[in-house]
Amino acid sequence: SLAIKTSDNDILLGHNEDWFAEYRRNGLALVNGRIKNTKFLSLGYIGSLVGSSSGLNNHGIAYADDSLSYTRFSYDVPRSFHLRALSEVKSQIEAKKVLDKHGSIVSSTLVVLSNKVITNVEELWNKDQFFKKNDWLVHTNHPLIKKDRNKYNTEKWSVRRCEKAKEIILKEKKLTLDTVKKVLKDHTTGICGHAKKHRYDDSVTLASVIMNPKDKWLLLCNTNPCKGIYKKYHL
Repeated sequence: SLAIKTSDNDILLGHNEDWFAEYRRNGLALVNGRIKNTKFLSLGYIGSLVGSSSGLNNHGIAYADDSLSYTRFSYDVPRSFHLRALSEVKSQIEAKKVLDKHGSIVSSTLVVLSNKVITNVEELWNKDQFFKKNDWLVHTNHPLIKKDRNKYNTEKWSVRRCEKAKEIILKEKKLTLDTVKKVLKDHTTGICGHAKKHRYDDSVTLASVIMNPKDKWLLLCNTNPCKGIYKKYHL
């Protein structure tokens, strides 16, 4: 996942959803929903709660989630419940409370509000880290702070993807929508994943999403972003 503030002062949030290739057909659903006065667009797995991958709402909130280490288990509120709750939040403070409220969900959630600060909430077994940036922020599947990393929660492939995304962003003269697409389409470290190519396991990129919480639109590519077409949806 990555978020950037563009040269036009918009914030864009991009995310590639990776899982097993069997989910490529009929595994994900984009839901255009409403709960009381909140409208939302959310991407999630069929059979799970809405928004189990990413989403945005009419309050100007957008989010995308990445898994962290699952080498141990904790009885707690499942991650999908937290992410479903993000569909209704009206502020980053409210989003933080949702992610803090019921214990660790062992994941990293990028949350952005319209054209304001980019916030990343990293939940690692009852330990919360919060990162805020004004220009851009990248998170893959390992803790950002080095002292929190170990051989169980930090894979080399995740670090390589994170560094490659940063490298692409830093080389850009201006940050734009094309910058987000360039990161999400990258093959050198498997950010855009194909079966048995550049991958650490059997996972592939099922879909790619880019959101603009200010203008309330979502771009969705229902396959690898390197070969698919992004379709725009509006709230």
